[in-house]
Amino acid sequence: MATGTMYIRPAHHTNLHVETVEADSMADTQDNTQSSQHPKSQAPESQNIVEKEPWGRLFKKRVLRRRLGNKVSKTVLQKNDERDYFDVRGPQFRFGRDPKCEYVVRKEEGIDDKSWNRISKVHFMMMKDMSWEDSPIIIKDLSRNGTFLNGELIGQNQSRLLQTGDIISVVNEDMKVFDFRDLTTRKRVDLPRVIQHKYFVSRKLGSGAFGDVFKLIDRKMNTFAVKYIRGSSITAHRPEAIRATNNEINIMLTLQHVCIIKTHEIIKHDCGGASLILEYMAGGDLLNRIINSIEKRLTEEQARCVFYQVTDALNYLHSKGITHRDIKPDNVLMKDNAEMTLVKLSDFGLSKLVTEGTVLKSLLGTPNYVAPEVIKSEISQYNCLVDVWSMGVMLFAMISGTLPFAEDYGDVQRQIITGKYAFMAKCWKEISPEAISLIRKMLVVDPKHRLKTDQILQSSWMHPRHFGVQKAKTIMQDHGHNVTPSSQTNGLSQLENLGKENEFAVPKPPAKRARYQL
Repeated sequence: MATGTMYIRPAHHTNLHVETVEADSMADTQDNTQSSQHPKSQAPESQNIVEKEPWGRLFKKRVLRRRLGNKVSKTVLQKNDERDYFDVRGPQFRFGRDPKCEYVVRKEEGIDDKSWNRISKVHFMMMKDMSWEDSPIIIKDLSRNGTFLNGELIGQNQSRLLQTGDIISVVNEDMKVFDFRDLTTRKRVDLPRVIQHKYFVSRKLGSGAFGDVFKLIDRKMNTFAVKYIRGSSITAHRPEAIRATNNEINIMLTLQHVCIIKTHEIIKHDCGGASLILEYMAGGDLLNRIINSIEKRLTEEQARCVFYQVTDALNYLHSKGITHRDIKPDNVLMKDNAEMTLVKLSDFGLSKLVTEGTVLKSLLGTPNYVAPEVIKSEISQYNCLVDVWSMGVMLFAMISGTLPFAEDYGDVQRQIITGKYAFMAKCWKEISPEAISLIRKMLVVDPKHRLKTDQILQSSWMHPRHFGVQKAKTIMQDHGHNVTPSSQTNGLSQLENLGKENEFAVPKPPAKRARYQL
């Protein structure tokens, strides 16, 4: 099963603040002047900080040692403390021979010379982001001589998630020094225990029609997202929810494309629900990218880079008889915050695998992006070309920051059914005729005259000479995708003329077109 890291958007847009927790960056931002004394020592007055509730407790690990033929229980660290544990506070806890460490290992603790010499000045460090109450607790191995968690070597400069019951060893897996307890009180999350036991639940990312989306961190600090579809949601919406859930699960298991969200694991629960463990996309979604850009829209090259990748993914889906049915900026996710980056298509809750001889017959999707034949579905049939219409709306939105069909101009469904829209925003004067032509050929009311995805890839706006297309192909190849050059056929001029008969005069809309609203 494919693995990876991601963030998936729910069906309805939510304003989010997504924050990535990285162990190394946490370590780099710590205050190195903080007091670093033996646990029993009193820190100098100038270094005193406000006492905070402890977030961890370290029990000295008791091990069985043979002495005169008998097994004796003793701790590896033999300090003369009344208690066999101490509490951990503050943003970091360092263990080693350096006097600046929070726990200083001394020879008089009974450790043999060979083992003591192999303990580094700072052997390992535990960290917690004190500005975030629910932040994970992390252990980082800083020694070449080894720090072990539950008998497994962490590896120098590598980090692991710490959980209650974890055993920390140094030098070798048998030299157990601490048994860790997490003392933090975390907010209750509505996720099955099996998920919470295997992953650290970082934060809620959003909600969809049938469930919630949370960010997860596994023991090796890999990030994922879980889309938890509650059994109660499925029961409440029977049979639609059952079909949607099974559709999403079945479809996602069949897909292998660099620009489609990967599924790491699917867990079905006794309650009737399911958890989809998906790759996490740290860059958020395309809608936020548009809104947060300086001009509140993308440049043509930025849009071209995104559009090529999404079209290639959609072309792959359509070749397999799969219609997405909910194409919109919310469902296009960005790998990171780079100006041009890998994008992925997500949220297949409305998808349907169309077998030979079947058609789609339900009114689904987001109103502003839905195709006219979907609205008129009571009297017509429709197929994967509904996605092309939605792609036309999305391209219009990307490069203008406005929607072609909006409530500002009256009934949205009426606008869509009649196909009435105009390029009225001032920015259209700066946009290439090829982009406008491509949008017109996608927003054709009659699907018989609408472009297909392979034709979009062959259009002059998507020609390989354009930097945005070149960048998209490079990004996809860098992530392991085989990009075959789009054939710019001699019939391109005919393709460019396709749909001109569908151009029409439209009444002048309001001077200001509707911009995206959060």
